[in-house]
Amino acid sequence: MKDRSVKVANKQLAPLIKFVHNNRGTINNLTKILSRRCGRKIRRENLERWLHQDPTKRTQPLLGVGLLLVEIGAKYMAGK
Repeated sequence: MKDRSVKVANKQLAPLIKFVHNNRGTINNLTKILSRRCGRKIRRENLERWLHQDPTKRTQPLLGVGLLLVEIGAKYMAGK
């Protein structure tokens, strides 16, 4: 079950991961936006772990934060 959820998460986050690593400053902007939406402090280090280019070093966010990340990432990429 966990392997399947990781595959789904990686598939959903793949465009954002690619975008983040091709555009400097995106991590900081996403951190600010995500912190505002969550209503609590989200650290840049956490975002970097969730969006790490190397899948073996990547950690998965919790479901709620992951869904927000996909939503916010799509809007952010559309605006750039």
